[in-house]
Amino acid sequence: MKKTIYTVTVLAMVMAMMTACGKKAELAYDVNKEHEEIMGEKPKEEEPEKEPKEEPVKEPSIFPDIKAGDYVEFGRYEQDCDSSNGPEPVEWKVLDVDGNRVLLISRYVLEQKEYCIEPYDIKWDVTWGDSTLRPWLNFDFYDMAFDDDEKKHIETTHLENKEHPFRHTEGGADTDDRVFILSFEELEKYFDLHIPEDWGDWSRASGDLITDATDYAKTRGLGTDIVDTDTCDMYGYSHEFVGKHGVDWWMRTPGSYSGTETAFVSGSGFLGDECDWAVDSTRVGVRPAMWISRCESRSVSDTPDDDMKKDERYWKYRYLEYINDVVQEDAPAMRYQFVYIDDDDIPELVMDSGTIAFGQAVLSCHDGKVACLDGVNADYIERSGLIYSATGQMGSYPYEIYRLENGKFDLIDSGRYEEWPEGGTHYYLEENEVSEDEYNKHINGIFDTSKKSRIENFVSYDHFLRFVEKEIEKE
Repeated sequence: MKKTIYTVTVLAMVMAMMTACGKKAELAYDVNKEHEEIMGEKPKEEEPEKEPKEEPVKEPSIFPDIKAGDYVEFGRYEQDCDSSNGPEPVEWKVLDVDGNRVLLISRYVLEQKEYCIEPYDIKWDVTWGDSTLRPWLNFDFYDMAFDDDEKKHIETTHLENKEHPFRHTEGGADTDDRVFILSFEELEKYFDLHIPEDWGDWSRASGDLITDATDYAKTRGLGTDIVDTDTCDMYGYSHEFVGKHGVDWWMRTPGSYSGTETAFVSGSGFLGDECDWAVDSTRVGVRPAMWISRCESRSVSDTPDDDMKKDERYWKYRYLEYINDVVQEDAPAMRYQFVYIDDDDIPELVMDSGTIAFGQAVLSCHDGKVACLDGVNADYIERSGLIYSATGQMGSYPYEIYRLENGKFDLIDSGRYEEWPEGGTHYYLEENEVSEDEYNKHINGIFDTSKKSRIENFVSYDHFLRFVEKEIEKE
């Protein structure tokens, strides 16, 4: 009897559970139906996970059928010394093709440029990251040689700047560049280098590295080597290279002993230990290199700005470049000071001659270019862009007010007062005589003299260079 009661109990429990489950299922159905009636839509069902779609392979929009060793035209740059016919198409040698990415190097040396502009009679240690050639390639050359459509194809490349392969001189920090020059390791990778007999393991040579310069580049001071049979025999070249013209061109690799020198490829195609030039040499040329995408990789507005133009090393070198090119041997006699006249992060450099005749020169660096306002005696309102210059002698005292904006000095107002021999002071605005009160009120309406600052505490050339060198080393 007990056994029968147990069995019935178990069956009853099972039936109760099944009835309950049926009610739950019915309730869930009713809720869903109610949702559909109220919301006018069925509840969303979980969708099965979709397999990721493969991105379609982009078809090249330029250079569809190229291979390493080919030559292509891309961009334009002055080459024939005839500016009247505009810049000529630039020829590039294809060094590598990696899918839609292509590594190019210019077929000819296109320009003479120092690896780094150095101040008058001063030598600094320099690596690729803080050279002045690097920003010149990435901004000046980049803007001159390529239009907006071409810029869309130029990639930003992460560069590993290694030490000297034999002497282990420091190569500096890695950089991200659009346009660059090749390193020793890259030359070994993409050119057929060999060790010349009797020159030792630390030397390399290749007839393929013998590179002529354009007519324009030659006028910039590059010397030309003409390969003869002795050169071919010395470096182990075939005599097919006899008569070929070549010039020296820079590598990214540091010099053998210090950062005051940088490695280069000689006009005869030789490179290696102690094949260095001083970083400020004007006898060495430039063969730009870059990775491009055969598909448009970005819009020009998305061009990554690696802050080179904002980097203190860049604008300080730009000022030094101006001093070297324009001021030249007069630089040590000038006095120097940095002030903030406009509202950007780059200060203006004021050079004071110490004489009334030559006055002061104000330099401003904007967008990689230096503008100069000279012959002034400057007061300024900090970060306003306004400069007030009052000069004169022998009874006539003119003033001028300038506005500095976007790297340009514009004269916005002028006038003068005169002290006459027979007595009295006369004030003039646009050649119209006015009262002293009108004169001063007019000036203050443009340049609030109560807010003006004098440029003081000028320092000597040596002190200025020590300051610049210290700041650059600190970075």
